[in-house]
Parts: sequence; C-alpha cells; structure tokens
Amino acid sequence: MPRSFLASYVLFILAGPATGLIEVNGVLYLTAESPQTINLTGLEAKRLPVDVSVHFTAETTCSAVFENAFIAPISCYFLTDLSGNGLTEVQDVLLLLADFGCLEECTGDVTGDGASTIEDVLAILSAFGQPCML
Repeated sequence: MPRSFLASYVLFILAGPATGLIEVNGVLYLTAESPQTINLTGLEAKRLPVDVSVHFTAETTCSAVFENAFIAPISCYFLTDLSGNGLTEVQDVLLLLADFGCLEECTGDVTGDGASTIEDVLAILSAFGQPCML
C-alpha cells in the first residue's frame, strides 16, 4: 500500500468572494488573505501527477482545476521505516522500543507476526542506516 504525504499548495486569489469557504480537492478551508497556503494531506505517494481542484462555496462558478499540478513522490516500502522518512534510523528504534512487548496489532511490528518482539529489534538493527529500496 502506498504511503501518504503532505503537500503545501499556495493559492493566489485575485478576485474571490469575500465570504464562504474554499474547497480544495474535496476538503474545505477558511478563506484567508491572498496568497493562502493550503496543506493537502493524505495524498498517496505513487509517483503520479496530482490534479488540484479549487472552488469557492459562496460562488460555485468561480473554480479552477490545475491538472498535473505536481508529481507525487515515490512510495517507500521499507518495513523497518516506522517513521516513514525513507530510512531506518534512531527514530524507528525508539518507536519500536516504545511499543516493545505489545502482543497484538502492534505499530512496532516489522516482521509481520503482529507482535513487537526481539525479532523486530533484530530486523531494525540489521536495516539500520540503510535507505529504502524501491
């Protein structure tokens, strides 16, 4: 399953309505002064173009679609990368240790057995410092 990422998108509003909300890719945001930074969250990292759709709730005819606004990053499928930053490092070890001893549905489980055990510690230590292999 692809990891998700966050993208900040800056909107320059030239003559938008004074009231209402801005809808960007289906998410509503308060209208602010231009330029306005919008944080798009939960986007899938699939190395594909991302379209951005913008419209005002108070004036539905005022809308725009920006096709291929940016390219999503490549998803990294490194099981020992608990922090999701593309590396196995100290933060991942700390996340596993915080979950160590958990027996079911554990966030620190990198071996796939459902528990956070010594096998997970050994797996993280063997991958420590290695970049994600795509």
